[in-house]
Amino acid sequence: ERLFKASFQGRNIVMVDTGEKTDGFVSYLKKDFPSLRYTKLPVDENTLISRLDENKENVIVLSSADLKSLNIFMPVMRNVVQSRPELKLKLFGYPEWLTYSGSLVEDYCVADTYIYSSFFTDYASPAFTDFSNRFLKNFNTEMLRGTPRMGVYGYDCGLFFFKGLSRHGKNFSVQANEVQHLQHKFRMQRVSTWGGMFNRTMQLVRYMPNHQIEIHQL
Repeated sequence: ERLFKASFQGRNIVMVDTGEKTDGFVSYLKKDFPSLRYTKLPVDENTLISRLDENKENVIVLSSADLKSLNIFMPVMRNVVQSRPELKLKLFGYPEWLTYSGSLVEDYCVADTYIYSSFFTDYASPAFTDFSNRFLKNFNTEMLRGTPRMGVYGYDCGLFFFKGLSRHGKNFSVQANEVQHLQHKFRMQRVSTWGGMFNRTMQLVRYMPNHQIEIHQL
């Protein structure tokens, strides 16, 4: 929520009701952005354009994360971007959308898509390739495919906790960016004086129109 507000405060936010079970994030938007504009799937190009503001950046949010709704909406979004290039359009999405990136990455780039998530894996990076090769050599099998990759998650957790304990002892949570993680980053905070700790890292993975990927963090 803090990340969305810091990134998109003052923009024209358009909520697209998909008719599916809404994500909990939608309740936050309705509460903190009372000027939300609404439309509903299936939506045509003219209806979507009528909800946009020519003088502001427009951030479009679907009310659910399901693939069916995304596949219905994406052709409309693509056509509006191509027919009205003067409009400043961005699409905001959910962590589940990272699992669809294989088939939809081109659409994500066209729509200038921001996906919030606690993790991101750059499968084309030399670091990931090296880790995959070492995993295969050590275990005689490839990592199980999935998003996130659990083999990489275990590696990142080990780096954070074991290196943190060896360097800082009980104060391991103070470490910040001391090691290069492949998929998950950690920013641990205690929930209360006597409570445990949880990871507060959240980021926006941006698929840019130039086909580059940026990571935005608070």
